[in-house]
Amino acid sequence: CLQSFACALSSISIPHSYQQALSSSGWKHAMDEEMSALHQNQTWELTTLPPGKQIVGCRWVYTVKYLPDGSVDYLKARLVAKGYTQTYGVDYFETFSPVACLNFVRLLLSVVVATLGPSTSLISRMLSSMTIFKRKSIWHSLLAML
Repeated sequence: CLQSFACALSSISIPHSYQQALSSSGWKHAMDEEMSALHQNQTWELTTLPPGKQIVGCRWVYTVKYLPDGSVDYLKARLVAKGYTQTYGVDYFETFSPVACLNFVRLLLSVVVATLGPSTSLISRMLSSMTIFKRKSIWHSLLAML
């Protein structure tokens, strides 16, 4: 197990720039997948920049997801906003921090699994990326269903 994990770490390099990522078909595919999901979810809409406002930049974050045995599961690329470039009182005036009730999340995921069926790989990927909640028994039982 440790040997295959060490092999996986040494065989895949995580790019430090967009240009480096483009040189690998695996990372290019991961970025295409992320962009497709962002478009499908209608994450943003094009608009004109209001006067006196600044554009918040974005950057790619790359990670390698591993299986429990240490072998590579898939490459993951996320497009993230550079929110740290904003200044309170200049670029924004309010903050909002929503917190979901765990029972509501359980109910929502149960409805999704019941509606789409247990073989949906999107649900499986979504649940496996929720590392914060993996300690809860509900996540293990939902993953087992998928």
